[in-house]
Amino acid sequence: LAYVYDVYRKMVNDQMVYLEAVTATEDKSVLENLILEHYEKTKSEHARRILNDWAISVGRFTKVFPKDFKKVLREAIADHVRTGSAVAGAILADWESIAYQTGKGGQVPVSQLMNKDARDKYRSWRSKGQ
Repeated sequence: LAYVYDVYRKMVNDQMVYLEAVTATEDKSVLENLILEHYEKTKSEHARRILNDWAISVGRFTKVFPKDFKKVLREAIADHVRTGSAVAGAILADWESIAYQTGKGGQVPVSQLMNKDARDKYRSWRSKGQ
């Protein structure tokens, strides 16, 4: 997963990645925190300008997400919901761990990849401490 400033879409292999606008509050928050951390460590003038004009700058970012990664997550979700597979559950637990470590917005929340029934089953499974 990457956030790209002023992405040149004609140079992107759209068979390999999804390009998404940074619109989710979680994505915006994580991205802003990443830029702030970069600024604090480097004193980058470009980072300072982006942060000072955040309301406009955030709209210039694009989230780049590998298609294969999203496919693996969807398959793990489907497998776990269908069969209760421990392996698929472990994949989802690993993903959830990564998502929460980055404030959840830097990644696609697992819940966004599921329909309501699957989401309810997943939450039930997670609440049992699996």
